Amino acid sequence: MDTIYWVALMSFIAGMCGYIIVRFWILPIVRYRRVKWQLLAGLQAFSESLPADGAVKLKAAPAKMQLRELRRKGSQLISLHDGCLPYWYRLMLLTRKESPAKAAVPILRLENMPTAGQARQCIDTIGRHLRDSRWK
Repeated sequence: MDTIYWVALMSFIAGMCGYIIVRFWILPIVRYRRVKWQLLAGLQAFSESLPADGAVKLKAAPAKMQLRELRRKGSQLISLHDGCLPYWYRLMLLTRKESPAKAAVPILRLENMPTAGQARQCIDTIGRHLRDSRWK
């Protein structure tokens, strides 16, 4: 067999391995990190829009759309975590104690928080479950 055939075969195998790694590892991880970043940025913006006084009652109307978007990003993060991420990356997140499933409950509860202080506590809980450096 000529060396050109061996080179073509090795090139094909390298291309196939590269495709599998990019398609099934890199792209899902990038998608997960992008959605997580968008969720955390939305939480940060919502936290900054809260009144400084923790005892102030929250108004539901102005933030309703923003909270709906946060809820949508949270469910998208969970579906990416459970359905698309490679197993080894989920194990790595588990060792880092990062859990989108545990963060889902406070994300859903955030809409029904009566005061700004309770909403901030809820946002801190979400940040801790997602292991963000802003919420230690």
